[in-house]
Amino acid sequence: MAPPSQLSIATSSVARLVKEEASYHKELISQQARLKKLEEATEEDENREYSLKQERTTRRCHTQAGGFGAKRWRRGGRE
Repeated sequence: MAPPSQLSIATSSVARLVKEEASYHKELISQQARLKKLEEATEEDENREYSLKQERTTRRCHTQAGGFGAKRWRRGGRE
């Protein structure tokens, strides 16, 4: 069997990155929903403030980095 061509390797890489980006967006949406649920919760939970702070920090990290994968793109795709 012949080795894969450069085009097929590049195409596979792009397809993988597109899938990865889509999964990151799904994760971000679920994190936003979790944060909204925590903010709207009325019951007093001793861990509520800690949980809110954690969720906000996670969200801030993603937005400050320019979104998911931004750092990877700036480094030329290398991990």
